[in-house]
Amino acid sequence: MLEDEKPLYIKIKIQIRNAIIRGEYPMGSRLPSVRELSAEFGCSLITTKRVYRDLSREGYILTTQGMGTFVHADEQKIAKDKERLVTEAIVQAVEFGNRLNYSADQLQVIFLNALSRLP
Repeated sequence: MLEDEKPLYIKIKIQIRNAIIRGEYPMGSRLPSVRELSAEFGCSLITTKRVYRDLSREGYILTTQGMGTFVHADEQKIAKDKERLVTEAIVQAVEFGNRLNYSADQLQVIFLNALSRLP
């Protein structure tokens, strides 16, 4: 399934989950209310409730009645997800390089050059 074909609630869930993984929402930070999230994405309350329900079931957030919704993911889960995101990005880069007819050796050189630029 292409990214554009995914239901809106899944797109929103992925966006929030990735923001948590990247640290944009650190552990313990408060997330927007269901109403705020609904307004931000221009979707129904049902959609945002489903997003938060799924993220809660997946272990990323905790909602407390009357208090709000907070990031509540364990560090091992975040570490695995970070590795998954990096792996996906590398696979996409390799696939792109293959479409441009780069060999594995050429891609390795490019990758090592990119790594050498890191601080």
